[in-house]
Amino acid sequence: MSLTDNLEKNEEMYGTGRMQEYILELLTEIDVFCKKNDIRYSLSAGTLLGAVRHKGFIPWDDDVDIMFDRINYDKFLDLSSNLPKDLVIQQKIWVKRITRIDNPNIDKEMGCVDLFVFDEVPDNVIKRKIKTFLIQLLQGMLKTEHDYSKYTFKEKILVFGTWFIGLPFNYQFKQKLYDRISRIDNTGKNNMINVYNTLFECVQRCRFDRRIIDSYLEVIFEDKKFTIISGYDEYLTEQYGDYMKFPRIEERKPAHMRY
Repeated sequence: MSLTDNLEKNEEMYGTGRMQEYILELLTEIDVFCKKNDIRYSLSAGTLLGAVRHKGFIPWDDDVDIMFDRINYDKFLDLSSNLPKDLVIQQKIWVKRITRIDNPNIDKEMGCVDLFVFDEVPDNVIKRKIKTFLIQLLQGMLKTEHDYSKYTFKEKILVFGTWFIGLPFNYQFKQKLYDRISRIDNTGKNNMINVYNTLFECVQRCRFDRRIIDSYLEVIFEDKKFTIISGYDEYLTEQYGDYMKFPRIEERKPAHMRY
């Protein structure tokens, strides 16, 4: 099946094909930029899952995620002024994302490529717990919108409390502090890594052997080639469990991360 046929099928079944075509072009431009500037990146999260399980988009998905180690992430941001002129980097609380200047769906978090970064997990248990606690505290301080209906009474108190603690500090200060805390104990000697600019529960739950990012592979994604980490199996298993198993039909719909 050709790329056009595949995306048309996704549009017909899930209403995602046109958006997938839009963000595939965006991802292609980012890939060209990274290869030109010797920046290592990998498809991430559901995009990586799609590459492995579907050799392209998860049919019902409508966004793209990529990830870097800290060195390549910083290099990418340092050179980002050289990205194509119609691309812009925006920040949604603690997640940076790339989209087009004229994207009409930016407020809906659609038509974007989200950028994630691996930092080190301290081997020392106390340092690790402190780093996780501070990240989760900052997440509560940075959030401006909350759906309290999904929280228990205890969680409502915690969410409100962290939001209240953050009120005296301006948004930019909290974002910079989040970045600094994410880098805590990045010594190059710790055994584990994690993505700290992601969901609350993933910050607490997920840890990966640093060797998963030692090397990279090229894989077919739709009719193009993109880069993934060689340790994709460990990463996807930690994230999704039995990741080759398809979800139930009623669960096959776009699911944006709500930070």
